[in-house]
Amino acid sequence: THLWGARRFPTRDDSRNNWWVALLTGGEGWHNNHHAHPVSARHGLAWYELDINYWVIQALSVMGLARRIVVASPDGSTRTL
Repeated sequence: THLWGARRFPTRDDSRNNWWVALLTGGEGWHNNHHAHPVSARHGLAWYELDINYWVIQALSVMGLARRIVVASPDGSTRTL
């Protein structure tokens, strides 16, 4: 994820989004998104970026096991759920 893929956000490193790594890891392949928004629980920012890890965090929130979840938007803004 630092060699192959697309760079949606300009970051100070070579991080890249890689769809096949994201499929294998449940969403961790959206690495450039993560480096641009490191505190966000959600790294699949576009509708086509599958992020199973974020779905698990949402389920934990519904069960009352996760609070104050920070989420980034594709435009770069963040909000706390």
